[in-house]
Amino acid sequence: MTSVDALDNNAFEPNGICLSIREPGSIALPIPPKQAEANTSILIEVSVSNHTTTSFYLNPNDKLIPELVTSNGQALSAKNIDEQESQVHLKHHSSQGWGFNLTFWLSYLTRFFRQKSTQELAFQNWLINPEEGAVIYPTIKLYWQDKQLNFLLIKTECFYSFFKLEKSWLFERLEPQIYQLRFRYESFRDNKPNSEPKTLQLTTQLVNLSLIETREMSDAALEVDGIRFETLIPESELPIPTVSEKQKVLNNLRFFLRRPLHSPLPFTKVQIGMRITNNTSEPLRFSFYNTLIPEFLEANGQIQRGSYLSNLLKGPIESDFSLCDPFKSVTFFPQVILSWQRNGQFLIKFSTGDGGYCFFKGLNLETYQLRFSYKKLGFSLSKTTQGWELIEKRFSERVWTGRADTPFIKFRLVAP
Repeated sequence: MTSVDALDNNAFEPNGICLSIREPGSIALPIPPKQAEANTSILIEVSVSNHTTTSFYLNPNDKLIPELVTSNGQALSAKNIDEQESQVHLKHHSSQGWGFNLTFWLSYLTRFFRQKSTQELAFQNWLINPEEGAVIYPTIKLYWQDKQLNFLLIKTECFYSFFKLEKSWLFERLEPQIYQLRFRYESFRDNKPNSEPKTLQLTTQLVNLSLIETREMSDAALEVDGIRFETLIPESELPIPTVSEKQKVLNNLRFFLRRPLHSPLPFTKVQIGMRITNNTSEPLRFSFYNTLIPEFLEANGQIQRGSYLSNLLKGPIESDFSLCDPFKSVTFFPQVILSWQRNGQFLIKFSTGDGGYCFFKGLNLETYQLRFSYKKLGFSLSKTTQGWELIEKRFSERVWTGRADTPFIKFRLVAP
């Protein structure tokens, strides 16, 4: 099956309304081990954009239907299930954090503060004005049940989603292969409240979805199309930074006074990174500019993405794109800092390469599991003295694009 390019937007756009998957054209997922409650979970970003001159509404009861096609062209049928039945199929729901689109978030806040009444607020949440959009965040989960691999699409619970699915969709008896995925959106009300309903049907472009069995020799690695991605944690035990009793007291005061104190908390740098191996005959470049997304699997089974924060964003530079020759590897360790919080809890933050960082709060002295999702879309803009240009055009080698979610790897926070 030939790959599809998510940036070559084949999404249907009837009358200027566009539905698209905001992901690379190729997504690779590790098949989870055949264990109770083991699953692979990823967040998919689907956007609705309004390029018309009039507003329309999204109805929370509308359907976002996934469609899967096998490598031999067979279309699979999905079973529509309600939330109660989806809980029977899978006990744990994930909790996501950062990764939302800033433009849509600011657009949402603007509309939020324009509301004049509770009734208007309830309906205006789904208003899509001209040249604005909204984001839908369905969650895909792979899991085993009765010795068969299932694919479950569930509604998201993340706070920044503006549209929450009311139904879940189940594909049963999947196999390790390359599928093609797209979404179909069906709306039966795109006018103002109490008006005559209209039918609106939208379809996204196709993206490749590879379900891959991981090698037993390395539970933290995933290989797709000859490219091997591996999460690295050289030390499985990460010692917390040493803190004095005086610093603990000052930290608690900082929290209760709600203002900074001139006493920085102790921190330590830890090594958590990714190794990418090029098992092809072609030299490739891999971007580490805002492409590594850390995810935690907590001791209670919850999957979490951290919160994102940035004081000053920066653009990509050439050194962000590492060259990897055939049958060689590149290793990248972002800056990762482990520090104290109040009441004996800890915070870990990852530099994202764009001037910001992703952080996880409320950690304790216990065992966690972590993975990196490598996600590279299309081209990156870089500012020069002559204006903006595509930085990838500076390289003679191809820059790899796609998404690969590695398996989780264990580590433990321990006392020094």
